[in-house]
Amino acid sequence: AISAVGSGVSFIVLLILIATKFVDGAWIIVLAVPALVMLFRVIRRHYVTVAGKLSLDYLEPHDLIDVANVVVVPIADIHRGTLRALKYAHRLSDDVRVVNISQDAASKERIQRRWGRFPELTDRAKLVFIDYQYRDILEPLIEYIEHINNVEFPDRLTTVVVPEFIPRSFGEQLLHNQTANLLRGRLRSYPDIVLIHVPHHL
Repeated sequence: AISAVGSGVSFIVLLILIATKFVDGAWIIVLAVPALVMLFRVIRRHYVTVAGKLSLDYLEPHDLIDVANVVVVPIADIHRGTLRALKYAHRLSDDVRVVNISQDAASKERIQRRWGRFPELTDRAKLVFIDYQYRDILEPLIEYIEHINNVEFPDRLTTVVVPEFIPRSFGEQLLHNQTANLLRGRLRSYPDIVLIHVPHHL
C-alpha cells in the first residue's frame, strides 16, 4: 500500500511537471526515463538469457563436446616466439601441426633451415606448407583449420595456438601482430574452435 501511494504521488508530480515545465526542460525527463527503463529491461533480458545458456539444468556429461587430439600452430617464421608456442602446443597434444602460408621458395627454405636447428622441439611436430601467391594469407589458413575442424575432427573442439610477441609500448604494438589479431577475430565466431595465444615479451 505504501509503495502504491508513493507511485501515485510520483505520477501526479510527473504530470504536473510535464504540464507546467515541458518546454523548459521537462521533455528531457519524458524521453530519458522511458528510454532508461527500456535499456535496463534489455540488459536484464540479456543476463537472463546468458544465465539460461550457462545453466547446468538437464546437463549430462555426454552432452559436452569432446576435444580433438590436434593442435594447429600458424606461423610466419621460426623465431623465439613460435618455438615457445610450439613447446606449449606439445603439452596439449601429440598431433601438433605447424602451418605456414608460403609465398616464395626462399622463405620456405629459410623456415626449413631454422626448423632443423631445433629437432628436440620440431621432430615431434608436423610442418605444413601451404603454397599461396596472393597477399591475403588468412583465407588459405582458415580453410586449412576449417578442414581439420569439420572433416578430420567433426563435432570436436579444435585448438589453435597463436604465437604473439608483446612489444614494449602501445605504439610498437601497432606495428606487430596484426595478422594474428585478424586471425583471432575471424576464428572467434566458430563455436568449436579454441584459441590460445602464447605471448613472448620483447
